[in-house]
Amino acid sequence: MTAQQTKPAEGFKAAVAYETIDGDGHTTMGDPEWWKPYLPKKYWDWAPKRSSQAGEEGQVEAEGRVYRLPLPYPGTGSGRTGGLMTPGGWKLEDLASVSIEKAAKMGGADPKDRLEAMDADGVNISYMYPSELLSLSWAVSGSSFATALAAAYNDWLADYCLTDPHRLRGAAIIPQHDMVLAVEEVERVHTRGLKTVMIRPNTVAGQNLDHPNFERLWATLQDLGIGVGIHEGFGVEMPTLGIDRCNNWMQAHAFEHPAEHMMATMLMITGGVLQRYPKLQVGFLENGAGWAPFWLNHLDEHHEKWSRFYPGLDEKPSFYFKRQCYLGVEPDYALIPHLVESGLEDTLIFSTDFPHFDAIYPGSVAAMVDRKDLSDEVKRKALRDNALRLYGATR
Repeated sequence: MTAQQTKPAEGFKAAVAYETIDGDGHTTMGDPEWWKPYLPKKYWDWAPKRSSQAGEEGQVEAEGRVYRLPLPYPGTGSGRTGGLMTPGGWKLEDLASVSIEKAAKMGGADPKDRLEAMDADGVNISYMYPSELLSLSWAVSGSSFATALAAAYNDWLADYCLTDPHRLRGAAIIPQHDMVLAVEEVERVHTRGLKTVMIRPNTVAGQNLDHPNFERLWATLQDLGIGVGIHEGFGVEMPTLGIDRCNNWMQAHAFEHPAEHMMATMLMITGGVLQRYPKLQVGFLENGAGWAPFWLNHLDEHHEKWSRFYPGLDEKPSFYFKRQCYLGVEPDYALIPHLVESGLEDTLIFSTDFPHFDAIYPGSVAAMVDRKDLSDEVKRKALRDNALRLYGATR
């Protein structure tokens, strides 16, 4: 990335003749007991909270046990947010004078604050993924509690979005322990107005995304026209690629996000999921998208040489990806022109990552619009058109 690309553009409200869509923003919860109106009382003792156990301070306690961070966040200390929920543009050293509550509220816990932040940033519509629950619902052991916790968040999210249903659009979280419960939750949140779901790319309860148990989930998502966002996260400890070989947060974050999405892409395509469900739309978000041209070429080559031993895939892998998949890209991402040159311009989804540590705020839309290395057509596709397809607005 060049200095010009990483600097927020001047004139935060860029002039465009269409609604801009943030395809990957995040909520924050604010109140640590947000779950009380939504979680059944039988689970209250298991609700997530900061651990007070000796030697485990700062970790998350839920389901009667401590869920540790896989590695410490930089800047994380007693009561500090580290890089997880900082309002975009704030530096880690600025957090010393900012409470968690204030950071969370300004970062999106209050929907009215979120709308003001979107106005300042030039974002018209935001599809929002979680922060605090980016990992926990998939990491806990019990499928019933995982689903209850997810349902509580999804109801909180649905209420949050009622402030402005056109502009605030939430991604319901769907645990992957039990596909019967998963489908029931998809159908339930659909009636509550949430038209997007999030799953993790990781192995959960011993099942990968191409496991036969997922068939009922893919079928339901396709039938309901619900786009699925596959989003990696660096929250509590759970099985992730390469974590056993990393020594710090930077190493783990750099490897884990693209690696897990590369694995998920391979499994869903070569496992035949996208061939069997041709209308299913899948976004790979916060993933370091530059891997896609190499990986698709690599998979195409393997398909050409090995398909006679593993029949069943009618087209080369890149065909399915270009037909049904999307890549989240932040506005300063240096490799967007390479993705365009590789024929992937119809897969690009503008993503602010607000209010996380690497967000450009305010000025993310302007940073995209003011780029000189992208055509107006590519910018429109990334800022609007591709997200409409992923999230079902044109189906």
